[in-house]
Amino acid sequence: MKPINRTTRAIAGATFLLAVAGLGCTPETQFLVAQGAAESQQAQQAQLASLSSANSLSDAQLYRLAKCESTNNPKARSKSGTYMGLYQFDQRTWNGVAKNTLPAYVGVAPSSAPAEVQDAMARALYSQRGRSPWPVCGRKM
Repeated sequence: MKPINRTTRAIAGATFLLAVAGLGCTPETQFLVAQGAAESQQAQQAQLASLSSANSLSDAQLYRLAKCESTNNPKARSKSGTYMGLYQFDQRTWNGVAKNTLPAYVGVAPSSAPAEVQDAMARALYSQRGRSPWPVCGRKM
């Protein structure tokens, strides 16, 4: 059995809440809400897959970078609180990448985003600027 990832769990939870909130709605409305949530999840997964294949970082390179930057902890924060997530993004850099990559994540703290989204953002940043955003750990990729 394949484990459920965080994105799937979050979308399923949101769908459940919408369904519960819509108990007074007609069955047709409830069906449309559930259908819209499923389509939204499929669209996001397709977008993440295309970002993953479009950039040049391999999964092994991403793993080594995350291991060095955050000991592979998607919730990691630097002591100052400035850098967050697997790849220790600051909020300004994250927002700049998100604006063109996954606009729904502009303004979201990097450490709050699912690991798959953090991976996609790191791939996008790498495709824009190479390893320069990670001056020490970038050498370990």
